[in-house]
Amino acid sequence: MSLSKRFIPNVRRQSMEVLNDDCVGLILSYLSLRDKFRLERVSKQWQRKIFLYVNRVKIAMNYSYPIKVGEGSSSSLLMKIPTEKSQKVLKMVFAKCENIEFVEFERIGFTWDKWNPRDIKNVLDSCENKTIRNEPDIESVLALIANDCHGLSHFKLSIRLSLLSSEVFEHFFSVCGHKLKKLELDHHIWHFGSVLSPCVNLEEIVTNRTNHYKDLFQGEQGFFPRKLQAIDGEINPEDITSPLFAIFCEKYKNSMKRIKLLIIGITTKSQLFHLLHLLNEFNKLEFVSLRLWMRELLSGSEWNEVKQMNLWSKVNELEISGTSMRD
Repeated sequence: MSLSKRFIPNVRRQSMEVLNDDCVGLILSYLSLRDKFRLERVSKQWQRKIFLYVNRVKIAMNYSYPIKVGEGSSSSLLMKIPTEKSQKVLKMVFAKCENIEFVEFERIGFTWDKWNPRDIKNVLDSCENKTIRNEPDIESVLALIANDCHGLSHFKLSIRLSLLSSEVFEHFFSVCGHKLKKLELDHHIWHFGSVLSPCVNLEEIVTNRTNHYKDLFQGEQGFFPRKLQAIDGEINPEDITSPLFAIFCEKYKNSMKRIKLLIIGITTKSQLFHLLHLLNEFNKLEFVSLRLWMRELLSGSEWNEVKQMNLWSKVNELEISGTSMRD
């Protein structure tokens, strides 16, 4: 054999066909969801593995633009879907991406200050001509997530919940609540406990803005998921000494691992010490973060009392009146 034939490069060996399915899937995972749909027909191997590593999806709705869907949290990587095709495309996304575990559903509000003049003019013209585009139905999107996302375990909802009736959420959580392990809510749900009662396997709850723990663990309809290990939310100072908070601490003192609380309002020394003594009874805590405001700081002897608690070694963040006390 001549040298010229001996060193002819093997084109096949320079292609991705020499890689096994797992390597190909990992490489293709760096593509955006938009590019995955464009390139899935390159080969049977790509079609088989291109959606393998898609484990999170973000769905975003806007006042006048089409619905968007994609991976990650960056809006620039989301692909626009015509409103009339949103149901079909979302159903196809959930069918192809069988390993989705985390869904983030967001509705961007109508805020003039974030729009450029052209956007504002288009909306005003649409209002005047009565040609505003109908936005996708929030209820139908929630129904698709509940029914078609079979591996859902983490759900983040960033929608003003007052737009929807409690029946919508009762249906949503009755269908998929038992699968959820982590739930994030950016707005308030009235009668929290009764709506979330099917979510018996929740391990972590994150509530932002106007959500308070008492709306979650309230009255006879109180919602106490047996596997809860982490909570991130807000609490009023007067709630610290309430019987309900004492019940919460008693119920989870042997299982809770992470607590992050933002105390809304002026906290007194007695309320702070009551909270610290309650948390000091927790046996499995690994992370504690407290942010609060006080009119007067603790004295030297009071700080020594705090530092002698078993809890102090687990407090990763303690911020009082904007000053970190862990520095």
